[in-house]
Amino acid sequence: MSVIKDLQQIWSKSDEAFLIYKNEKLTFKNIIEEDKLKISEISTGDCVALIGDFNTQAINIFLRLIDTNAIIVPLTKDTKNQHEIFFEIACVNWTIE
Repeated sequence: MSVIKDLQQIWSKSDEAFLIYKNEKLTFKNIIEEDKLKISEISTGDCVALIGDFNTQAINIFLRLIDTNAIIVPLTKDTKNQHEIFFEIACVNWTIE
């Protein structure tokens, strides 16, 4: 299963945004062009804390993590004072902010 490939099939003929957050738009072209450096060292089964407002950049990373078969712990900055306990409970290997 590849979410990115599924999106490619659905959106390949369109430049329309499939995700809009505030003034940001995410198109399939954005996903293809996005640099993979943020997750290049993450492997299948790694536990990743993804900290963000779940804007288009965070969703883009989220989709890539799904394709990597990583375990994703979605968090917001609002819970920062609890992150350490969440990291410990989830056995987080990586943190992306």
